[in-house]
Amino acid sequence: MSEAQNRDTAERRPTRPGLLAALCIAALALCSGPAAAVVVVPDGGITVHGSPADVRRGIDIAHDAGARWISLGWTWEQLEPAPGNLDGPAWDDLGGELAYAKSRGMNVELRFTNAPPWASGKNGRDDDPPTPEHAQDYGDFLAAVATRFGDMIDAYSPWNEPNISNFWNPVSPEAYTAVQKVAYASIKAKDPTATVLSATIVGTYPNAYGYLRRAYAAGLKGSADVIGWNSYPHGEPESSYSDENGLPSGSSLPGQLYLRDLINQYDPGRKVWIMELSWSTCVPCIGFPANGATEAQQADYLSRTFAYRRRYLTDITERIFWFELRDGGTEPHNWEHHQGLVRRDFSGKPALAAFTAAGIDVPEGAPLPGTSAVDTPVGVGGTALPPAAVRQTPPATAASKKGRIALGKPTLTGRRGRFTLSISVAVSGGAARLRIQGYRGTRWRDIRTLSVPRSGRLTIGFPDKAYLGIRVLATIPGIGLRAGRVVRVKVGGSPARTAP
Repeated sequence: MSEAQNRDTAERRPTRPGLLAALCIAALALCSGPAAAVVVVPDGGITVHGSPADVRRGIDIAHDAGARWISLGWTWEQLEPAPGNLDGPAWDDLGGELAYAKSRGMNVELRFTNAPPWASGKNGRDDDPPTPEHAQDYGDFLAAVATRFGDMIDAYSPWNEPNISNFWNPVSPEAYTAVQKVAYASIKAKDPTATVLSATIVGTYPNAYGYLRRAYAAGLKGSADVIGWNSYPHGEPESSYSDENGLPSGSSLPGQLYLRDLINQYDPGRKVWIMELSWSTCVPCIGFPANGATEAQQADYLSRTFAYRRRYLTDITERIFWFELRDGGTEPHNWEHHQGLVRRDFSGKPALAAFTAAGIDVPEGAPLPGTSAVDTPVGVGGTALPPAAVRQTPPATAASKKGRIALGKPTLTGRRGRFTLSISVAVSGGAARLRIQGYRGTRWRDIRTLSVPRSGRLTIGFPDKAYLGIRVLATIPGIGLRAGRVVRVKVGGSPARTAP
C-alpha cells in the first residue's frame, strides 16, 4: 500500500483490579441495575491514520461503530531519524494517539515500516528494511517503543508486506525472518504479554504461500504469535479463484482455508489476523479494478465477509481489520482513495452501518468478548430467517387431475464455504422446474434453476453467501402446480433445519 496508508494482535490483556475495586464495581452494578448495552464487533478492527487530529476523530468514529480494535501505522524513520535519537515531536504524537485510543477503551495494533537511511543504507525510498548489520538496531528501537508505550499497545506488527518490493527490496523471506526474530525477542523482553504478529504478508501478490513456506523454513516458528495477512478479494467475498500456481488465491477468503492447511504443516494451531481487507468504491476503478464495488456492494460484501469468517474460518482467521476508516483521497476512480468506511469529508458510507450491524450487544464496561461469541451478521433483517419469508412459500405438495409434485424434507450441510443441498422430488404430469433460492438481507435471491424430468433425489452444491435460509420452489409449467420447501440456516452456519 502507499506511504500515506502506512501511517496508519490476541485479546486485550486483562487488568487485575484489587479486591476493594472489585467490590466497588459489584456494589455499583447492584445499585444501578442492568448496565446499558453497547454494540461491539469483537472479531473486527479498523485501520485509522492521518494527522493527529484526524486519528482522534477516526478513533471516535471507529469506537461508535462498534470497533474495539484499531490499527495504527508509524515508521521507524519518523521516530529515530538519527541513531539513538529517541525523542521529539513524533514520539509525543504517537503517545498522544495511543493514550487517546486507550481513553476510548480501544485495543491497539501498532505497525512499523521504513528504516531510516542510516539503517537501510539507501536513500530516496519510503519503505526500505534495515540491512543485516542494523537488524539489532531495529530491535533496540522496538524495545524502546515497548518500554515507553507497552501499557498502551496490545499488538505489534514489525513490518508490512515484505513479500513485495515496495516494502522489502530485494524480496527475501530469509532476510525478513532474521529481522522478525530480532524484533520478536526485543519486544517480548520489554512487553512479554503483548501479541507480536509476523509481518503482514500480502496475499494479493504472486506466491504469497511460497513466501510463508520459506519464512518458516528460515525459522519463523516461535517468533510470531499470530500470522499477519493482507487480503483484497476480487469480486464477491465468497468467490474462489486460483493464483498462478493453481492454488486458492491468497487474496480471497477461500484462500484462508488453504492457508489454515499450510500453517498447520509448520505451526499447528497458529491463528491469522487479516490486517487489511476492503473493497474500494472507485467504480470504475484504475490501479486495481478487480476490487472495485459500489457503495451498496461494499456494505453487502463487508457483512458477508464477517459471516464467512464466523461460519468457516473460526479455527484460523481470528480477526479482520477493515482498511481503512476514511477514504485516502477524492480522485473519483483512484482505487487507493476510496477504501474507507467514511468518505474524505468523514460522512459515513453504507459500509459503516454494515460494520455496526456485524456487532453484538455487550454491557457497557464489560470485557471484550472472545471472537467465538458472535452471531453471523446479515445486515438488515436480523440474524434469523424471518417468519414472513417462510410464509411466502407454498406447501410441500401440490396435486390436480393433471399431475402431482411433492418435495421431500431437504437436508443442508456447509463445509469450507459451500452448501450442499439434498432433496427428493416426486413429479408426474410433466417435467418440474426447480428454483433454488437463498435469503439474505430482506429478500429471496435466485441461486440456480434446473429442470427435473422425473422423480428422484437431487444433490446440489453452491457457495454460501451468508444466506439465512435456502428455499426450493417447484412448478410444473402448463398445469399451474407449485410446491416449496425451506431450510433455515442456523446462526453460525451448518447444520441446518427444515422450516415447519
